[in-house]
Amino acid sequence: MLLMLLVFAAVVALDQGTKALVTTRLTEGAATTGTVFGARLRHVVNRRKPWGSVAGVRLMAITWLVLVVGGCVIAGVFDKPAAYVAIGATMAGATGNLIDGMSRHAVTDFIDLRVWPVFNVADAAIVGGIAFILVSAVRVI
Repeated sequence: MLLMLLVFAAVVALDQGTKALVTTRLTEGAATTGTVFGARLRHVVNRRKPWGSVAGVRLMAITWLVLVVGGCVIAGVFDKPAAYVAIGATMAGATGNLIDGMSRHAVTDFIDLRVWPVFNVADAAIVGGIAFILVSAVRVI
């Protein structure tokens, strides 16, 4: 369980840190001319639903709470270090985007692969964590 908390803290810090760096270094809509780790950086702000409404953000907070409780239950079932990493990353990604949504009523995205919509560290953590959980669940069944 400690591993899950460490991953959670690290991913939230990385997500919030990279979003802060992008917002201070690139104006909204601007992109880098070069690439960083093979990806172009482009500052995009997602103001669409649910971030624009109080009810939407409230629903996201409730969904986040359900995710955290479900993650803890799943962690107890799998009881493997890799599951702790995946669950911690998933919960951290949801938390990072929820922090943006609640504080700014928008989410900052910046990783532009040019063949996929622009995303952020939190999005990658959510997708990677859930993919690992699903693969692990299929192996158990």
